Amino acid sequence: MKDIRVVGLAKAFGKTPAVDHVQFDAPAGSLATLLGPSGCGKTTTLRLLAGLEKPDAGEVYVGGRLLTSAARAIFVAPEKRRMGMVFQTYAIWPHMTVFENIAFPLREKRVPAAEVRERVMAMLRMLGLEGFLDRPAPLLSGGQQQRVALGRALVADPDVLLLDEPFSNLDARLREEMRLELKELQARVGVTTVFVTHDQAGHDPVRPGVRDERRADRPGGHPARDLRASALAIRHGLPGPGRSRRRAGGATPGRRLRGASGRRHRR
Repeated sequence: MKDIRVVGLAKAFGKTPAVDHVQFDAPAGSLATLLGPSGCGKTTTLRLLAGLEKPDAGEVYVGGRLLTSAARAIFVAPEKRRMGMVFQTYAIWPHMTVFENIAFPLREKRVPAAEVRERVMAMLRMLGLEGFLDRPAPLLSGGQQQRVALGRALVADPDVLLLDEPFSNLDARLREEMRLELKELQARVGVTTVFVTHDQAGHDPVRPGVRDERRADRPGGHPARDLRASALAIRHGLPGPGRSRRRAGGATPGRRLRGASGRRHRR
């Protein structure tokens, strides 16, 4: 298990800032949630962690290993970061079976065929998909496709698991079921996980185990009344059904992601 440390991470697209000097820590084996409205930079932050984007500033460490540093011109390629990622659309291969989808990362690493089969079958049993190994991926339900995407992300034994709104395409009942399944799976595997969501209604702000919520300012220098509605909240634990379904006051979709102080940092 490896911890994650993000320091002053920033990214702009043209003149539009997407991530504004964000920093947070995720202890080894923890499940941290990045919570905020659409357009605030959650997915960009995840892509910066994965190495799918290069930052304009800041550093990313995993297990004490420096993966990205804009100032020191250090950038470890995505395939060398030992991370697994589940995309919002799952991105499973439509021309492959369930077995072939999950086996793909191992075959890319030239793992011997016997070991590939052993590890994939173990993952299928863990996910409850052992009866679907030869089924074409497009013939699966949404929940089954999500399990395949999780299996593909986990089968190579990553140091970090990144989840980009994996429940957003599921109906409400299945979403709650998959939340519970993911909590159990993450606890069983023990991989450090970063989970991205905009589901404010699904959070209980006083739930035990939730901590490290970062404060931010709105553009223009006015303190945010509720960070979850205006920028980014960093929490430990997975979103779950809260007691109140009332929307947080001051919700403003599209605010960009800011760091703990909410002020710009000089470069």
